[in-house]
Order: sequence, then structure tokens, then C-alpha cells
Amino acid sequence: RGCEASYYVAVLVFGVVVCGLATRDFAGQAKVQTVLGAYRLAAIAVMMVSVASKVFFEGRWASRWAAVGGWEWRHFGNGLGPCVLALSFHFMIPDLVQPLRRKRETATAVFLVATLFSFAFYMALGVLGSLAFDPPNPLVTLNWDAFTACGASGWAAHCKTRVGGMVAGVLGPAVRIAILVFPVLNVLSAYPLICVSLGDSLAAAVPPRLAGNIAAVMPVRVACRMVAAVPPIVAALLAKRLDSIQILGGLVGFVLGLTIPAYLAMQSARFVEENYGEALVATPYSSAMGPTWLAKTLWPLSFVVLAVAIATAFA
Repeated sequence: RGCEASYYVAVLVFGVVVCGLATRDFAGQAKVQTVLGAYRLAAIAVMMVSVASKVFFEGRWASRWAAVGGWEWRHFGNGLGPCVLALSFHFMIPDLVQPLRRKRETATAVFLVATLFSFAFYMALGVLGSLAFDPPNPLVTLNWDAFTACGASGWAAHCKTRVGGMVAGVLGPAVRIAILVFPVLNVLSAYPLICVSLGDSLAAAVPPRLAGNIAAVMPVRVACRMVAAVPPIVAALLAKRLDSIQILGGLVGFVLGLTIPAYLAMQSARFVEENYGEALVATPYSSAMGPTWLAKTLWPLSFVVLAVAIATAFA
């Protein structure tokens, strides 16, 4: 019961912090996000270097590769959720693009590099983690609970020299703590941004009459941001299993982040073409292949991926 009580307390504290940050615009979060962003980049670098050294110096990757295998369809549904949640940020681009000085010239390149970096990091960490840890913990950062900073790999049980032991006595705990708190600080950084983006989109859709009633209590945008922020926190209090949260959240996020936007993009292009002409369908951010080719490709493909994910996640 003590563990369960601490979970509830942690969720409530998290809710208070992120709801407070969500009331502030992106500019108001700039300093906090800069610090958290620098920490995340540093933590990512430490994770990549330390897990790569474990794979290289311990030399067990060949046996692990044979044991793990290259692919298992029955785990596709389990993996889709975390991948979607990790890489889906395109719905925030209209807000995130605002600080850019030359939006038309740099927006596409900036977000392309960010997406490729995120994909490469998660892919590399997933592959290296499955080769390095036996068995790997599903929450990958928990594997660093055994990091000692001893030996060439950094994962030896004991250090060979006294000086090495002294260094490891400081470096080992520092790295463990920095990596183990990574999921918390990562979500603490991203969650308010998502709430701001989603809340402002909801506020734009509120009818004027209802918006006037809300404004009598609190600003419309703040109220909508709370609508975006509070329900997932309440759901986390009810569903305490991390794997269930990731699977369900990923499937819902897949539909909300890919299936529905692809459909809306096609319908928007169709509306503009019918009412204003085909020439106005393209935007400064459209690719050379056309403004709707990606949406037309993703929309039917998303149903196939979603069906496979549901079948494998709940089989």
C-alpha cells in the first residue's frame, strides 16, 4: 500500500506542476524548457555512450542478437504505442514554429532534422538496449539502475583500482540518478507544451456564446488547457499499469495524431479547391510532390497499421 500511496502522491504533484506550466504560453515557459531541453540532450548522450560501451566491451551482442531475433509480430502492438507517443509532435508545429525568424525558409528543415534525430535516437537506443541488457527492462531507463562506472564498459561489478573506485563512487550514482529521472523530466517538459497546443486549438473551436460564459470564470484558453491537461492525469490515477497506459495511449494517439489529421487534410484541400481554385491548395510548406500526397497515402495505411496493432496488442 505504501508503493501505491506514493504513486498517487507523485501523480498529484506532477499534475500540479504541469497544470501550472500549462497556464503559461510558450514564451513564458522558455527558460524552463531551455533548461529541461539541455538536460535531455545531455542525458541522451550519456545513455547512448554508456549502452554502446556495454555492447562493445562486453562482446555479448552476437549471442543476444541470436536470442532476441530481428522481429516479432506479436509485439508490434506493444511497440507501436510508445513509438507513436515519442515521435508525434506535428500537431504542435503551428505553435512551435512561431519563434522562428524565417519561418518559410527554415521551418521544413528544422522539423525534418528534429524528427530524424528523434527517430534515430529511439531506434539506436532500442536496438542497443536489446543487445546490452539480458533481459531488458521495458522502461529502458531502469536498466541504468545497475550502472557502476567501473571497468571499460562502465557496468562491471567492481573497480580494479582504488582511484577508479573513488571516481566510480561519484560518477556511478550521478549517472544513475540522471538517467533514472529522465522519463519524469522528459514528460514534465513535453506535457505542458502539448496541453498549450491542444488547449488553444480547443479554445479556437469554442462557440462565441459559450466562450463568453467561460470567460466569466476564467480565460477561455486557460480553461481549455485544463480540459486538455486534467483528464489524462485522472486516467493515470485509475490505470496504474505502465504497459496498459502506453498501449492504449499510443493507439488513441495514433488515431488522433495520424488518421484524423490525414482525413482533415484531404477534406480541407478539397474544400479549398472547390471554393477557391486548385492554385490555392498548395502552401509555402507543401512538398514538391503536391500538398495532399502524404495525407492520401497515410489515411488508408493508418487503418492497416491500426488493425495490426490492435490484433497483436490484445491477442
